[in-house]
Amino acid sequence: MIPREVIDEINSRLDIKDMVGSYLSLKKTGKNYTALCPFHPEDTPSFFVFPATNTFHCFGCGVHGDPITFIQKYEHLTFIEAVKKAAVMAGIDVSKYLKKRELPLELQIFEDYHKRYHEILLNLPDNHVAWKYLNKRGINRDNAIKFELGFSNGSIKSLILDKMDISRDIGASLGIIRKDGSEVFSNRIIIPIKDDYGRIVAFAGRSINNEKPKYLNSPENKYFQKSNLLFLFDKSKNIIKREKYSILVEGYFDAIQMHINGFENTVAVLGSSFTQLHARKLIKYTDKIITMFDMDEAGRNATLRSLDYLISYGFQVAIAQYTEKDPDELIQKHGENGILNTLEQSKKFYDFIPEYFKDKYNLEDEFGVEQYLEKMAEWYIKFQRSKHVAVTDAFIKRIAIILLKPENTIKKAIENILKYKKFNKKVIPYISVEAEEKSEKNYNELDKQLIWLWIKHKKYRDMLLTHLKAEDFEGLGKEFFSFAENGEDLSYILENGSEELIDLIKISWNFDYDIEPDKVFSSLIETVERLRKEREVKALRQKLKNTTDDREKKEIMKRIFDLLATLKKRGGGF
Repeated sequence: MIPREVIDEINSRLDIKDMVGSYLSLKKTGKNYTALCPFHPEDTPSFFVFPATNTFHCFGCGVHGDPITFIQKYEHLTFIEAVKKAAVMAGIDVSKYLKKRELPLELQIFEDYHKRYHEILLNLPDNHVAWKYLNKRGINRDNAIKFELGFSNGSIKSLILDKMDISRDIGASLGIIRKDGSEVFSNRIIIPIKDDYGRIVAFAGRSINNEKPKYLNSPENKYFQKSNLLFLFDKSKNIIKREKYSILVEGYFDAIQMHINGFENTVAVLGSSFTQLHARKLIKYTDKIITMFDMDEAGRNATLRSLDYLISYGFQVAIAQYTEKDPDELIQKHGENGILNTLEQSKKFYDFIPEYFKDKYNLEDEFGVEQYLEKMAEWYIKFQRSKHVAVTDAFIKRIAIILLKPENTIKKAIENILKYKKFNKKVIPYISVEAEEKSEKNYNELDKQLIWLWIKHKKYRDMLLTHLKAEDFEGLGKEFFSFAENGEDLSYILENGSEELIDLIKISWNFDYDIEPDKVFSSLIETVERLRKEREVKALRQKLKNTTDDREKKEIMKRIFDLLATLKKRGGGF
């Protein structure tokens, strides 16, 4: 374990501005620097570098940290890997602190079984049925080594568990052996399933003799959840980042064949639907996706389900269309050029959706047209609620071409449908897990207005300092304005403010009022003035109770009436 003081020394030797500047294009903004955030898609810079504190912070997605944290997140490394790289940059030797890390017990079991499965396959004769199956699918010995394929001939059973002195029940819970000690994957090709760090967390077993089911997967465990893992992502992630797009397929062998033929930015879903967690994972590396699911009805439905999440997260999506059953068959028939031509002819999502649904309704019938337009209205509102509002015109144009009606007629019809019908389809905007949790909190609207104006509209800062005081607010607003009155900049507030305040700053950065900043400012000042008067009235009433001097009572009453009259004019009251 690397001592904390060594990590602090590494960070202190790395200049955050120079280091981040070697990865991103920085622009000086006052004492700090800004850039487009590398960790989420954006058009307006919300990523700040603070030289004074040697830290960075993004107000868009909330990522925050020191030089080591930036290296870890930008290069998608483990913490130890990031420390090792940062130590080299800082000229500090940390080798003496590094020890070989042992795998968790479950992963060690998978690793040991996998080694034996792999050895068994490589030692089989070329005429064995397993090799005949793989060769038929275009996979040779070199490919099998590269993708670490294996084979279970049923000979291992519980030997590895016994050697490790581990209960057979654990092997059974991991789906490797049965309670009678026989192997679950016997007589199957073994495909190792790895997590994002390349650790084997599960197996997929493909039958080679028409045994049902065709595929067997390990049961989910604490390291393996299908909804969060993408097959071959550990190999693909850096290539996806380099190529700036990813190809999404359904099957294990589809993904393997794509990699063999040079499309190494391909990943596959693990026998389940594409999920929100998959979208969150991919958006860190690219915002461009080409879906290449199977061409049967199930594949088309999987495409539509994936579009829900991809569109809501702001991905630019194209859908590959071809006549073969799946990418594997397409490669077998047409090779690399077949894939290239298919990718080049992919349809944009706003063209695919109208085309796909036109065959689902009878467009020769007015009722069928109405149903079709209702379906299009569902997608239209999804585009509007996502980062794809700019494509709605192209979407309308495609529908108009299909229905042979004017574009303005189609647009008006869809807007009328949206006006009179409510669609409760779940639309999930791009937002970090942390921001989702924080958005549930009820923050004081006055605090939000203050912080929103301060961080997003600098021209109001002097006016806010002139008209307001920290005691005008309670809680987070008071904490924030106390910093502001003392002349502290945003980087200082982020480093020294409470966690609740930092959360509110992040939310305020992502939020925009529907009215102009001038009106927000005016509303804030008027509200504060009203609250001041209400507090004064409350204090005067208490004073009135405690005084016995008639003259003083009269003066207090007059002041209370004056304040109440003013409050009534401004809409205040009790």
